[in-house]
Amino acid sequence: MEQTLDVGFWKAKGMSYPDYIDLIDRLLVEGKTTGSEQTPERLEKAKLNRQRMKRLDKSYHPAAELTEACSKLTFTCDLLVLTEGWCGDASQLVPLLHQMAAQSGGRIRDCYLLRDEHPELMDKFLTGSSRSIPKAVFVDAQTGRILGTWGPRPASISRRFAEAKEGSNHSKEELHTLLHTWYAEDKGLAFEADMLQLLSAFSR
Repeated sequence: MEQTLDVGFWKAKGMSYPDYIDLIDRLLVEGKTTGSEQTPERLEKAKLNRQRMKRLDKSYHPAAELTEACSKLTFTCDLLVLTEGWCGDASQLVPLLHQMAAQSGGRIRDCYLLRDEHPELMDKFLTGSSRSIPKAVFVDAQTGRILGTWGPRPASISRRFAEAKEGSNHSKEELHTLLHTWYAEDKGLAFEADMLQLLSAFSR
């Protein structure tokens, strides 16, 4: 049985990408970040994440192959993205999701929702038993049919992270330094490989 989602209901609760960025910036001015947990550690992560997002907003452009794949969609796809400003993976990937949508010629329409404010939606798309983000949900805009989900990391980077974590003596901070180094070196290629595979499954 096909899974469906009342995408109109959730889009009414969500934000555009500019509004998401504006929210993060306004909270940072107040010494806060998004989410239910406010700690000095999360605030420092949110500040660093905002710098990453600024850099990616300026530097990342989807590969021609991905833009072409988006342009070949024969229907409109709504893209719901569960995210938070304090999440390091989200800072690396949400700008890429937005740029993909922005370059799709209107075939992909992106909308952003905060994980902690919408647990009922988040719990429909867990990674194992975890509320891992970012989580992208692709929905047929006409029928509400869930076409696919993606996240919280590109598959190849997830594998590298799991391998580094398993049996290692790395601290949590060392592992996350490795993770963001891989993102910087990869320059969006792992993300694009995943998106091309996912989009190819949307054909109908």
